Amino acid sequence: MQDGPRKSGESTSDLLHLGDLSLSQDAMFCQQHILDAVGRADQRFLAGEDSVALSQLGPGEVQEWCLSRITEYHNQNRLLRERYGAVARNAISKNKSHIRAIRTAYNDAAPIHRYFPPEVLIEVFSHVHPATLMPRPRVPVLGVCRYWRRLLLHTPRFWANLLSLPSWKSWNTKYHDHVGRFGAAMALSAPQRLTISIPYCFAFIADILASHAARLSSLRVGRTLYDVASVAQVLEQDMPLLTHLAILYQPCFGKVPTFTLNLSSYPKLRILEFEGAHFYTPGAPCTSLRHLKLKHCTIQPPPSDSTLRSLCAVHNALRLFPNLETLSLVHSLSEDDPYGYLRPLPELTETIHLPCLRHLELEDIPPSISLFLSHLMFPSTTALVLEPTDILPWSRRPLSSPFFPGINPSPSDPSAERNAELNLCLYLRGARDDEKVARWETRGDGVRPMRVTLSTRSSAYLRHNDDDTVALVTYFSREIVAVLFPRPVPATALGVTSLTVQRFTYFPRSAWEQLLRELPALRRLECASGGTADTLVKILGNHSEPPDEGTGFLCTRLAELALGWYIPYCTSELGQPEDRGEWEGLLPLQDNNSAERVDSESPLAAALLSHFCETLRRCLAARAGHCEPIRKLSVSLPREHDYPMSGVVEEWQVTLVEQRLRCALGHLVPEIVVAAEVS
Repeated sequence: MQDGPRKSGESTSDLLHLGDLSLSQDAMFCQQHILDAVGRADQRFLAGEDSVALSQLGPGEVQEWCLSRITEYHNQNRLLRERYGAVARNAISKNKSHIRAIRTAYNDAAPIHRYFPPEVLIEVFSHVHPATLMPRPRVPVLGVCRYWRRLLLHTPRFWANLLSLPSWKSWNTKYHDHVGRFGAAMALSAPQRLTISIPYCFAFIADILASHAARLSSLRVGRTLYDVASVAQVLEQDMPLLTHLAILYQPCFGKVPTFTLNLSSYPKLRILEFEGAHFYTPGAPCTSLRHLKLKHCTIQPPPSDSTLRSLCAVHNALRLFPNLETLSLVHSLSEDDPYGYLRPLPELTETIHLPCLRHLELEDIPPSISLFLSHLMFPSTTALVLEPTDILPWSRRPLSSPFFPGINPSPSDPSAERNAELNLCLYLRGARDDEKVARWETRGDGVRPMRVTLSTRSSAYLRHNDDDTVALVTYFSREIVAVLFPRPVPATALGVTSLTVQRFTYFPRSAWEQLLRELPALRRLECASGGTADTLVKILGNHSEPPDEGTGFLCTRLAELALGWYIPYCTSELGQPEDRGEWEGLLPLQDNNSAERVDSESPLAAALLSHFCETLRRCLAARAGHCEPIRKLSVSLPREHDYPMSGVVEEWQVTLVEQRLRCALGHLVPEIVVAAEVS
């Protein structure tokens, strides 16, 4: 469906493009009777005889007649081109105008238009989310027909849904066209509440937002390096419906913008996010605020008290938000001293009470986290998410942790403390700053929910130095255990109960021995890497000087092993294959004689049985009678393998491996489970 020709003297800049159609801005904001006049304008392009014929047809006959008439015009244009060529250009153009007008009549006669009241269609459009209609920043539904377009222009809920989409973030090209679309959609959405997310806020956008500020319920700006004055213009407005405000700037060196927030102008504000920009301490409390998230941002003291340190300013400002439920501070406490060695720690003189706090997330240098937590009071059920950074900078200062003795009150019920779990997960170390190295997480009743993460940005040494990594992990394990379980109990009673080693996490054997020696209460060990699993099993089965209760074994309470094991297609025991048959997987056998089965299997089966089963059997047999028995063994096999030949492990092979393990280890482990990894 196409519109009629452009009015004489009307330039492209005067049109606001929406989807495949163009409509002048004046037309978009006119009243209903003006829109009806625009709809009747196509009647001028109907031929006289066509207009008479349409007026004599019944509603059910219009579409059939339109299709027939359009075919006639197409045939006429074909003959004109063949007989007269370019000379017939004007006649052909006139026929095309007739075709467009007839197509409009065809669309208007559609049954949905004749039997559906416009109120029903408007209600349908109000529930259509444009996300399914916008593979690009367009509104194709406006191009279905002129009637639908008129209805859509009078469906504010549709435009409010459109404005809530993140598609407005693709404004990097054709800036002025996008501003025109944005302004038109804002006007058409009245009087609906608005959820707006935009990548920047230049002066033209700020003017549009300011004129509709009373309808904003959510506003997210950024990430951007500019627009300070424009954002400030918007923040000065009264926004009585605003519940979510996010101002995101790209963190950069140099002067950081600081805004003034008049929170009394946002009486319903519940969520406040700032990144890469500061704001001054509000002048009055904001009891409606429930969620505060600051990243590379501080709450600045008033200009009259500019000497106040960042940590003190943020801490003191929390008095103004007594009903906070979640608080996230990322590099906001030590903003004026990011490495913590240029200036001494400030002094805090009071403790802030946050009785509604459910989730507290802190990422900063350990001294700042510890000082901040020691002067903050919140419920014992509040979940703590801590990520200390810059623990070992180039200055090589002593290790420090973000904990203090009162961070987790001891459970009143000793049995609850004994049932608590502390899980340690180790990850592959990489060069990216956001990659995790270790994570501790608590579970169980009576113990504060806590997650502590060390990432590669915690220290440059964590990326390549095994000794520093293991030393840091063991140190934090001791600190967390001391904080969570302050009661004087035996070392094997409380501590890290579960260790998970993710795929491709490798340390030398001496490092693993050092780490396991610090985990006497370990109950479950999961290792996804085949080579590391082999090393850990050998360490657990090694008898040495008695570190734990005089047994000579590490992790004497271990009750569950979960190991990932690569199928050893190429090992020293197998030698080099000469044909593909040497690399065939485990073969199903019909008899039950174990000796015949071993002799009949491929070299893969022999290697698996000799290298894997024997390693486990020696470990379990050595620990028997000296340690608590391992009650469950879980083994996962890679679903796909590429070396030395690509292939897929099939279910019957998994079943056969489980049978071999049960045959070799069933008298040592009650429960054995083998499964293929999920691809």
